[in-house]
Amino acid sequence: MQIGFCAVDVVFISREIAANVRIRVHEQTGIPKQNLMISASHTHSGPVTFSDIFYDPVVPKADPEYISYLTNKLVDVYVKAFQNKRHQKLLLLLQMVPVWEETAGVKQTSLILKFL
Repeated sequence: MQIGFCAVDVVFISREIAANVRIRVHEQTGIPKQNLMISASHTHSGPVTFSDIFYDPVVPKADPEYISYLTNKLVDVYVKAFQNKRHQKLLLLLQMVPVWEETAGVKQTSLILKFL
């Protein structure tokens, strides 16, 4: 099984950006689109990466040139990683952990995923 992880220091990755990256990476590497994860750090000091989620007169619209640049760089990162890949074993540990919910005053269980 082949998978790809990529973390980006931006506030948000739109479905459009993620879909475009996944399609292009799949075409160039054969990695299934559903096996590619792109996460955003949610920094508020990076460039704007979306314009259509909400209206805020203070926040500028996303620059289409930057979106294109970001998309191309994400594809490049995945493709370069694929070209330099080495076979590795990945152990996933799923653990149910009790969590105290302050507002509800009840104990709930959350699923924790650990990569070892």
